[in-house]
Amino acid sequence: GLATGVYTGTLCIDSNDADEPRVTLPLTLEVVTPSYTLNLSGDDAATGLVGTTVTYTMQVTNTSNVADVIDLTAVSANSWATTLSDSSLALDSGESATFWVWVVVPGDAADDDMDDVTVMAMSQGDNSVMDTAVLTTTAEVPPPPSYMIYLPVIMKP
Repeated sequence: GLATGVYTGTLCIDSNDADEPRVTLPLTLEVVTPSYTLNLSGDDAATGLVGTTVTYTMQVTNTSNVADVIDLTAVSANSWATTLSDSSLALDSGESATFWVWVVVPGDAADDDMDDVTVMAMSQGDNSVMDTAVLTTTAEVPPPPSYMIYLPVIMKP
């Protein structure tokens, strides 16, 4: 409930020490108005073979002037299985953290099928503060195995 500003005071510690019966310590308290902001790493794209998992490395930074907890979500546009390494991250002011997003390319996906996963980072201090990134995963169907046919060589006299 204090107004924004710097407050000072002195902490006095009394003891039964004959040499120093009282120790005084200066105190300073700075009250700031919280300003919540954050930054999420940008969009990314990758290709993965059908039936495999594509890993994206992402980073979120608390650019606020106060500590905050950042909630993370990931939503697949085409219902491809998507997992986050963390659902929330506690970050001090100016601190960054790395997290991972795993997208499973379905085994029945066709070549060049795509899925966009929207990753959202939201401040718990102010849930109107958020940032998003889109991760685009493209399915790749491996080429069919090639076979070589060897025919006998017949030599005529």
